[in-house]
Amino acid sequence: MGKTFYGDQYVAINPTGGNVVTMGQAVEKRLEELEEECPIGMELTPIYMQSDGVVKSVNDFVINLIESLIIVIGVLLVFMGVRSGFMIGIVLLLTVAATLVVMNQQGIFLQQVSLAAMIIALGSLVDNAIVVAEGMLIGIQCAQSAEDAASDTVSGSVWAMLGGTVIAVLAFAPIGLSPDNTGEYCRSLLQVVGISMMLSWLLAITATPVVGNLMLKPAGQSGGDPYNSFLFRAYRAFLEGCLHRRLLTIAVVVIMFAFSLVTLVTSVEKVFFPSSTAMYFVADLWQREGTSINVQRDMTEKLAALLQKRPDVKNITSTIGSGNLRFMLTYSPPRGKIS
Repeated sequence: MGKTFYGDQYVAINPTGGNVVTMGQAVEKRLEELEEECPIGMELTPIYMQSDGVVKSVNDFVINLIESLIIVIGVLLVFMGVRSGFMIGIVLLLTVAATLVVMNQQGIFLQQVSLAAMIIALGSLVDNAIVVAEGMLIGIQCAQSAEDAASDTVSGSVWAMLGGTVIAVLAFAPIGLSPDNTGEYCRSLLQVVGISMMLSWLLAITATPVVGNLMLKPAGQSGGDPYNSFLFRAYRAFLEGCLHRRLLTIAVVVIMFAFSLVTLVTSVEKVFFPSSTAMYFVADLWQREGTSINVQRDMTEKLAALLQKRPDVKNITSTIGSGNLRFMLTYSPPRGKIS
C-alpha cells in the first residue's frame, strides 16, 4: 500500500489489486474537477480508459450467460421435459454463482481471460448434471422412488464423472502452466475452468439429487420400458447398423479423422493470441542519432495532422523526446531518451 500526492491531498494506492471500474470512475471524476483549473486552450483527454473495456466485457459476459442459459434450458425442455430443464438450469446458475464466490476468495479478478474462461466452461458445466438428471428420470420411469433413483445414479457414475471432469480441466493445463508469457497472461483460464468444472461435478452429486427429489415426482408410474421412445429406438437402430457394418464404420471414422487433420493444418490459423479488437494503435517515429528535437516535433505534428484527416481516427496523442507512460499492457515504452 502506497500514497501519491493528488491535487491537494494524498490518495492511497494499492499496487497489488483493486477494482479497475472504480478506479476509472475516480479518474473521470478527478478530470472533471480539474477542468475548472485548466488554462484556457488546454484540454484533458484520456488516452485509454481500461475501465470502459472492462465494463463492456462484463456486460458481454452477462449477455452470453443469459443466452447460454436460454439455449441450454430450451434444449433440455425439448428433449428431457419441463422439470428436467428447469432443474439443470438451477444447478447451472448455482455453479456459476459458486465459481464467482471462489474466484473472489482466491483473488482471481474479472478480466478478459477469466471472463472468456467462464464463457468457454458454460457449455460443459451442465454435463454432469445432465448425467444425474437423466439417470433419475430413467429410474423414476422404472417405478423407483426419487431417492433411490438419485442414490443409484450418483453411486454408479460419480467416479466416471470425476474422471471426465479432470480430463476436461487438464486439457487447459498446457496453457495455464506454461512458463512463458502465455502462462502469465492466461493462467486464470486454467484456474477458472478448473474451479467451475470441479464445482459442476460437486454440485451434480449433491445439489442435483436434492433439486431432482423436489421436482421429479411424476405420479402414476407404470414401470414400462423407458427406452421405448422414438429417439431411443432410432438411436438403437443406428447403433446396430454400425455394429453390423464394422469395417464400413471404421473406414468412415478414419476418413473423417484424416479430413479433420487436413482441415486443421490448411484452414485453421496458427496463432494463440488473436489480433486485438481494440480500436487504437501505437506508432514509433525514429530519427537518426543527433537529429534536433525540433525536427522530430515538426515531423510528429505532420504525421498527427495526416492521421487526423482520416474519418476513422477519433483522437491522437503524441509525445516527443521519450516514450509514453505504459497506459496499457501491450504497450512497452522505449527505454531512455529519444533524440
